[in-house]
Amino acid sequence: MRNTFVRNILILLIIPLALFAERRIEVSVDKTVTNLRTPINLTIEFTDFSDFPKYDYDFGDDFQVIGGPSQSSNFSWINGKTTSTKKLTYQIVARKTGKLTIPSFEMEFKGENYKTNNINITVNSQTQINQNKKNSNSNNARQKISEQVNEQLFVDPICEKSSVYLGESFVITYRLYTQVNIADYNITKISSIPGFMIEEQKQIKNPKVTTRIVNERKYKTVDLFNLILTPTETGKLEIPPQNVRVEVNTQRQNTDPFDSFFNMSRNKVINSIAPAKNINVLQLPTGEPESFTGAVGNFKLSVNLSNSEIEANQAVTLKIRVLGEGNLKNFTFPMPHFPSQFQVFEPKMKENIGVKNNKVVGDKIWEYVIIPDAKGDYKIPPIKFTYYDLKKRKYTTLKESNLRLKVKRNEHLVEERLKNLTRNEVELLNKDIRYLYLNESKLKSLDYSPVKDFRNWAFYFIGIFVIITFFIYRLYWHFILNNPLIVRRQKALTIAKKELDQLPSDTIKAFQKLSVIFNNYIADRLNLKGGEIFLREIVENYKKKKIDGELLIKIEFIWKDMEEKKFAPNLINKDKLEEMKNGILSLMEKLEKIK
Repeated sequence: MRNTFVRNILILLIIPLALFAERRIEVSVDKTVTNLRTPINLTIEFTDFSDFPKYDYDFGDDFQVIGGPSQSSNFSWINGKTTSTKKLTYQIVARKTGKLTIPSFEMEFKGENYKTNNINITVNSQTQINQNKKNSNSNNARQKISEQVNEQLFVDPICEKSSVYLGESFVITYRLYTQVNIADYNITKISSIPGFMIEEQKQIKNPKVTTRIVNERKYKTVDLFNLILTPTETGKLEIPPQNVRVEVNTQRQNTDPFDSFFNMSRNKVINSIAPAKNINVLQLPTGEPESFTGAVGNFKLSVNLSNSEIEANQAVTLKIRVLGEGNLKNFTFPMPHFPSQFQVFEPKMKENIGVKNNKVVGDKIWEYVIIPDAKGDYKIPPIKFTYYDLKKRKYTTLKESNLRLKVKRNEHLVEERLKNLTRNEVELLNKDIRYLYLNESKLKSLDYSPVKDFRNWAFYFIGIFVIITFFIYRLYWHFILNNPLIVRRQKALTIAKKELDQLPSDTIKAFQKLSVIFNNYIADRLNLKGGEIFLREIVENYKKKKIDGELLIKIEFIWKDMEEKKFAPNLINKDKLEEMKNGILSLMEKLEKIK
């Protein structure tokens, strides 16, 4: 009695604190002075919120999200006051230099409006961060290592062109500059870029290490990967910042003589940001020829026939090859014109495309299979290919006019015709053939009576038996489904599992819901009245069913454990809640086997 009184007093003290808890939202960043290569960690902190508000966070056009959001939560009890804190952390990077502003967020939660403050960020063009280091006396060794590494390592997007034409493929090489030892690196793959088609994103195997001087400092450089892009719209377009995670080997800053003697070191992961790259995309000139299909670059054309002399209804291959440098992946070959006596099949296309000296080079091959139907001396119309020449800044047309095919009379035309039939023609020919039925048919005597045949009556009796069985089965299930006690008992586990999958994200509310689910399941299985049921009543009912002793012990343990946690919800965390949920589910599945 005394324990119950104390618990009630505690509940009365906790409820007012929870009701009058002040919700607030705060936004903070780990640095207010940065550069284009260093990410900013932005944290949004929600105090005394039961859940994260549904909101589409927009950091403005001056910043880009490169990581997150990561979520964390904390629950504390200090001097009788409970406080819950939830955090969202994003990694963002500036798109340009100058004094920029992260805009405020306005959001609504449970009928109340909240607004955060703007945050001003100064973005320098230098490759290092200078946040009043002269006036800083911080002893945070981790921060010092990070700042030092950021000065000695960066990634640059290298592109030979600042202006390209619409449809012109070009290569961006991401180059790593470093003065520290690199243990490993990982590149975040770009899924899409507005205004561009990503042709290929290929990591360079066995990269070559070279030495370069940048701002009077010597760096080792490595080309990490190539990005092949093709613009799909004109204007000034931006290739967004690219995040490269680099694992570097850093020396421990430790005064311990043993660490110094053994040269203790560790690896640290640095997010190095390659800045955004602006590309000006120009419109192609008007007046393109009819044979232009979008090729931009510098190309050569070769056309040849596999044979210059064949018999009628024999196949010959026309091979068209385009080679050179340019947007090889983004154009097709204009359909050639052929004499009407030719059967022409869809071409097979092959390509061999790569990157050489930061240019897209290779070739594409189209192979047409041609079958002439009649003899004759045929001249194939000129085959034309037009591309926009980047060096001459004009459309250039290549053509091949000297293609002749001599077709002789086929002395075995019928035989050859059958050999060269297509699959559809062979199937049609098989359908046209009707074979004679050579086996004898079974005849019946004129005296035969179906009524006197026992086999016919057997089929009738079997049909009647099936119909009677079906009606008995329907009557049985009609009785079962219209008995609420039976339906309640059979659906208990299904309802409980469905409610377990819909537990709230808040730990305390989820525990309260879990207790109700278990209570309702036991009541449904034992056909007890809903509401509050008692452990003694449950045990007595299951003893009548001669339940296994271990299951009774488990029921008593879970029941008592949940009763205790009702008065001390702060002892429940996510791991404990998950453990209780799995234990209850396992117990319910075992109880389901008891009739």
